[in-house]
Formats: sequence, structure tokens, C-alpha cells
Amino acid sequence: MNDQESVTAVVTRRIVPGRKPDYLAWVDKVKEIASQYPGHQGTTYKIRGDNNVCHVIYRFDTIEHLRDWETSDERAA
Repeated sequence: MNDQESVTAVVTRRIVPGRKPDYLAWVDKVKEIASQYPGHQGTTYKIRGDNNVCHVIYRFDTIEHLRDWETSDERAA
């Protein structure tokens, strides 16, 4: 599959002041779990500015595989 056939989901959250280390540890755990799902092509994140807005980007090879991740018990937890 090439990049033109992949799908991307972006989740944006504001980090609670003083909880950035906890949030980053959580993101790392989520990245690890997501990587075990079929079709996973990568998860990355970017924290924007001083207002602690974090964008987590998930890439999967098909919309079906992305939906499997989005509706999974692991993600819900």
C-alpha cells in the first residue's frame, strides 16, 4: 500500500497543567497498543505552544483498520 491509500486520524487534547509527564507516558502506551493493530502505519504526536495542546496522529492502511482501532476496547480504556 502506498501513502495515498492510507488514512489518518488526528485526536487533539489539552494537557492539564502540571500533568505533561503523565500525559506523555500515556501517549507512549497508546502508541504501543495501536501499533499491534492490523494495518497500523505509525502514531506520532506534537505538542503545540505554551497552551499544551497535543495532537496525536494515527495512520492506518485502510479505513476499516482505523475503525477497528477507534472502536477497540483498548482504545476505549
